[in-house]
Parts: sequence; structure tokens; C-alpha cells
Amino acid sequence: MIQSFSLSFAHFDKNGCKLHFTLRPHPCNLYLCREVIETCGSEYESYNRERKDYFAYCNYYNDLLAKELQNNNLNLIDNFDDSIKLLKQIHIPNFDFRRLREIKINFENEIAV
Repeated sequence: MIQSFSLSFAHFDKNGCKLHFTLRPHPCNLYLCREVIETCGSEYESYNRERKDYFAYCNYYNDLLAKELQNNNLNLIDNFDDSIKLLKQIHIPNFDFRRLREIKINFENEIAV
């Protein structure tokens, strides 16, 4: 199975995705293949909860920023500089990721973490 991951995802190796979390496309941080989820079993549940919490955090602050722009009659197309100035003034706390237990999966004698 690890070979199919290697072919499908250029940045995936036996230790998982090689791209830093902040550089990955949004869907990559929120999606796992069914085979991976099933192989993880019940240990995946804490990761699933964290994924949902992070998704909710992103959506909440995206909506908040959009409403702030709207309330100030600004948008990134017509008022780019003023929009950026306003957005820089808004404090968004960092998401507090939980320390999750590492899951080791044996894919046909290949270890993925």
C-alpha cells in the first residue's frame, strides 16, 4: 500500500507528508483516505476530533474577517490596501493544537507515522 501513496502523493514518504503543516493545501490537513482511517482504528478518533476543531477554528475566523471587511465597506478587490491595513489590526489567536499520541501503521512491512 505505501507504494500507492508514494505514486499518488509526491510529498509522502514512510514518515508521512514531507510538507510542513502550514504549507499544505487546506484539504490535505483535513482529509485522510478511508484505508488509513480504518487501519488506525479507534486511535484515529482523537485525530478526527482535532481535525474538526481546527476546521471550525478556520471557518470561524474566516467568517469573522469577512464580516469585519463588510462592516467597514471594504473588500480585497476595490480597497486592497485599506483591507490589508484593517486585517493587520485584528488579533487572531493561534490554534492550540493538542499533543496527540503518535500512531504507527504497518503497511505491508513499511512504517508510516
